Amino acid sequence: MEDQNRNKRIAKNTLFLYGRMIFVMLVSLYTVRVIMANLGIADYGTYNIVGGVVVLFTFITNSSSAATVRYLNFALGENNSNKAHKVFCVSVITHFFVALLVLLLSETAGLWYVNNILVVPEGRLKAANICYQFSIFTTLLGIMNIPYHASVVAHERMSFFALMSIFDCVGKLIIAFGLSIYPYDKLIGYGIFLSIVALLNFLMFRFFVRHNFSICHFKITKDKEIFGELLSFSGWSLLSSFGSVCTTQGLNMILNSFFGVIVNAAMGTANQVNNAVYQLVSSFQTAFEPQIIKSYAAGDREYLLGLIQKTSKFSFYLLWFFVLPLGLNVDIVLKIWLKTVPEYAPVFIRLILIYSLIDAICGPLWMVSYAIGNIRNYQIVAVCMSLITVPLAWVLFKLGLPPYWVIILRLFNNVSFSIYRLFYLKVRMDFPILNFVKKIILPVCLVSIFTFVVSYVAFYFTAFNVVVQFFVSCTVTVLANVFAMYSIGCNKTERDYALSLVKKAMRKVKHK
Repeated sequence: MEDQNRNKRIAKNTLFLYGRMIFVMLVSLYTVRVIMANLGIADYGTYNIVGGVVVLFTFITNSSSAATVRYLNFALGENNSNKAHKVFCVSVITHFFVALLVLLLSETAGLWYVNNILVVPEGRLKAANICYQFSIFTTLLGIMNIPYHASVVAHERMSFFALMSIFDCVGKLIIAFGLSIYPYDKLIGYGIFLSIVALLNFLMFRFFVRHNFSICHFKITKDKEIFGELLSFSGWSLLSSFGSVCTTQGLNMILNSFFGVIVNAAMGTANQVNNAVYQLVSSFQTAFEPQIIKSYAAGDREYLLGLIQKTSKFSFYLLWFFVLPLGLNVDIVLKIWLKTVPEYAPVFIRLILIYSLIDAICGPLWMVSYAIGNIRNYQIVAVCMSLITVPLAWVLFKLGLPPYWVIILRLFNNVSFSIYRLFYLKVRMDFPILNFVKKIILPVCLVSIFTFVVSYVAFYFTAFNVVVQFFVSCTVTVLANVFAMYSIGCNKTERDYALSLVKKAMRKVKHK
């Protein structure tokens, strides 16, 4: 009965997040079109690289965020509300000092980089500097919001989480349209208005959490044990965050040095597409994450392994359902979406989407790794494997290879580290690797191969007309995915459950 209640809660939260992300995905993609039209490719690329300088310093934030989510969920999984309250209070204090540190780094090393190294169009350095200051402010608000955001997720209040995402998304769309009538420098205006949306987001999260969760009433806490646990976890998590952010932004800076802001605009476009599509999976996994950590804390191994299997497999299917038709038709989608398509954007998008498919399968693995808690060796390997791609990219570009090799390098890195994750979990919790390969990797590969071949045949033989090609290939892709995922990708229990949902929906329609 308890498992049934937990599954119902996960299903309810998934529906909230899934509906939210379909809306956010569509609005976000349209927002990018409007922003790029109003800012221009050069200013859009400038904003991406300037904002990226601030993001470079948020590796500190990522580590403290992971610690907050892990220890809040763990305490709630142990039904220890007193410890959960202490974790929240310690987290608020920790993130205040993290924000101060990010501010210091941004106003020293970051400011020096913007003014001395960054390649921006002639005459735009002043605007880039002003935009940079507002990017810092937006980032600091995001840091201070982490304890409140983590509390909402830990309590599985995904309806509010979904509502705030929609608010943020609509706010950015309003900004995009507003830029067309903004009488002053549009790049500066963009930075100002994004800061206002971030401030409103922070205030609403804080108000909701304080009025709904008893453990989230802040008071100064001097619990040395919890401070020590959070700092230890954050310290090792810091390595991975450092590697991830330095890799992402280091590669962006190398692209900027070799190819200029136009390629940064292409990368920004690809990241926007990927973020919009991957948010569907991220939302799906967010609904499962609290239960994965809580079930590990409670020692419920059987339920935990079942959650990992469901989350990994269906995360991939959910993403593949969108990635395959988008990957085939990316050129026509970009032409419809953007007035001016940046060079290399199509190939960037295809490669980044493949990268995200790997992440979709492995998401639950890092959740369990973090739930275990002792992550020293895990993070050391993570940062070493991540950082090596930066000098390798520099060497490849020096040899004259095109910019998309930056993503190919990251693909190799992601596959390698995913294999390491499996063996790490095997050692730490006797994770059944062969069972994972048999029940997840094998069905996923069979579904992918079958649907790709069928869809590509339809795409190839309708090339005589772009409109026909688009609609036929998308239709065939959807039908092939539904057939393959049901007949090849699901076991009998999953097929029976899917049929029961369809029958239940049909009965509701008849009664109406």
